[in-house]
Amino acid sequence: MANRPLTMNKIKQILRGHFEGHGSKQLSKMTGVSRNTVKSYLRRFQETGMRFDEVNQLSEQALAELILGPPAPVLQSDRLEVLLPMLPGFVKELRGQAESDDAF
Repeated sequence: MANRPLTMNKIKQILRGHFEGHGSKQLSKMTGVSRNTVKSYLRRFQETGMRFDEVNQLSEQALAELILGPPAPVLQSDRLEVLLPMLPGFVKELRGQAESDDAF
């Protein structure tokens, strides 16, 4: 599945296996994660300069931010602000259409 982040459990599994001396190919087979993804997560981890025991102490959210980066902000678009007030009218119109269709 492209562009779907791994669970923190999988990431910890990859890191633990790395520190036990397993290579990316072996880790890929053990976790069911593609080898390129394993390499990518290991590269991100190595960029932090932290040891495994330090990372293992982190909460899942802190580990996610460390490895995956901070969560993207949720932006509310102007289009949504225009659409939301219109929804009750759409619902009313659709209900009226459904009632007139039942009359036949």
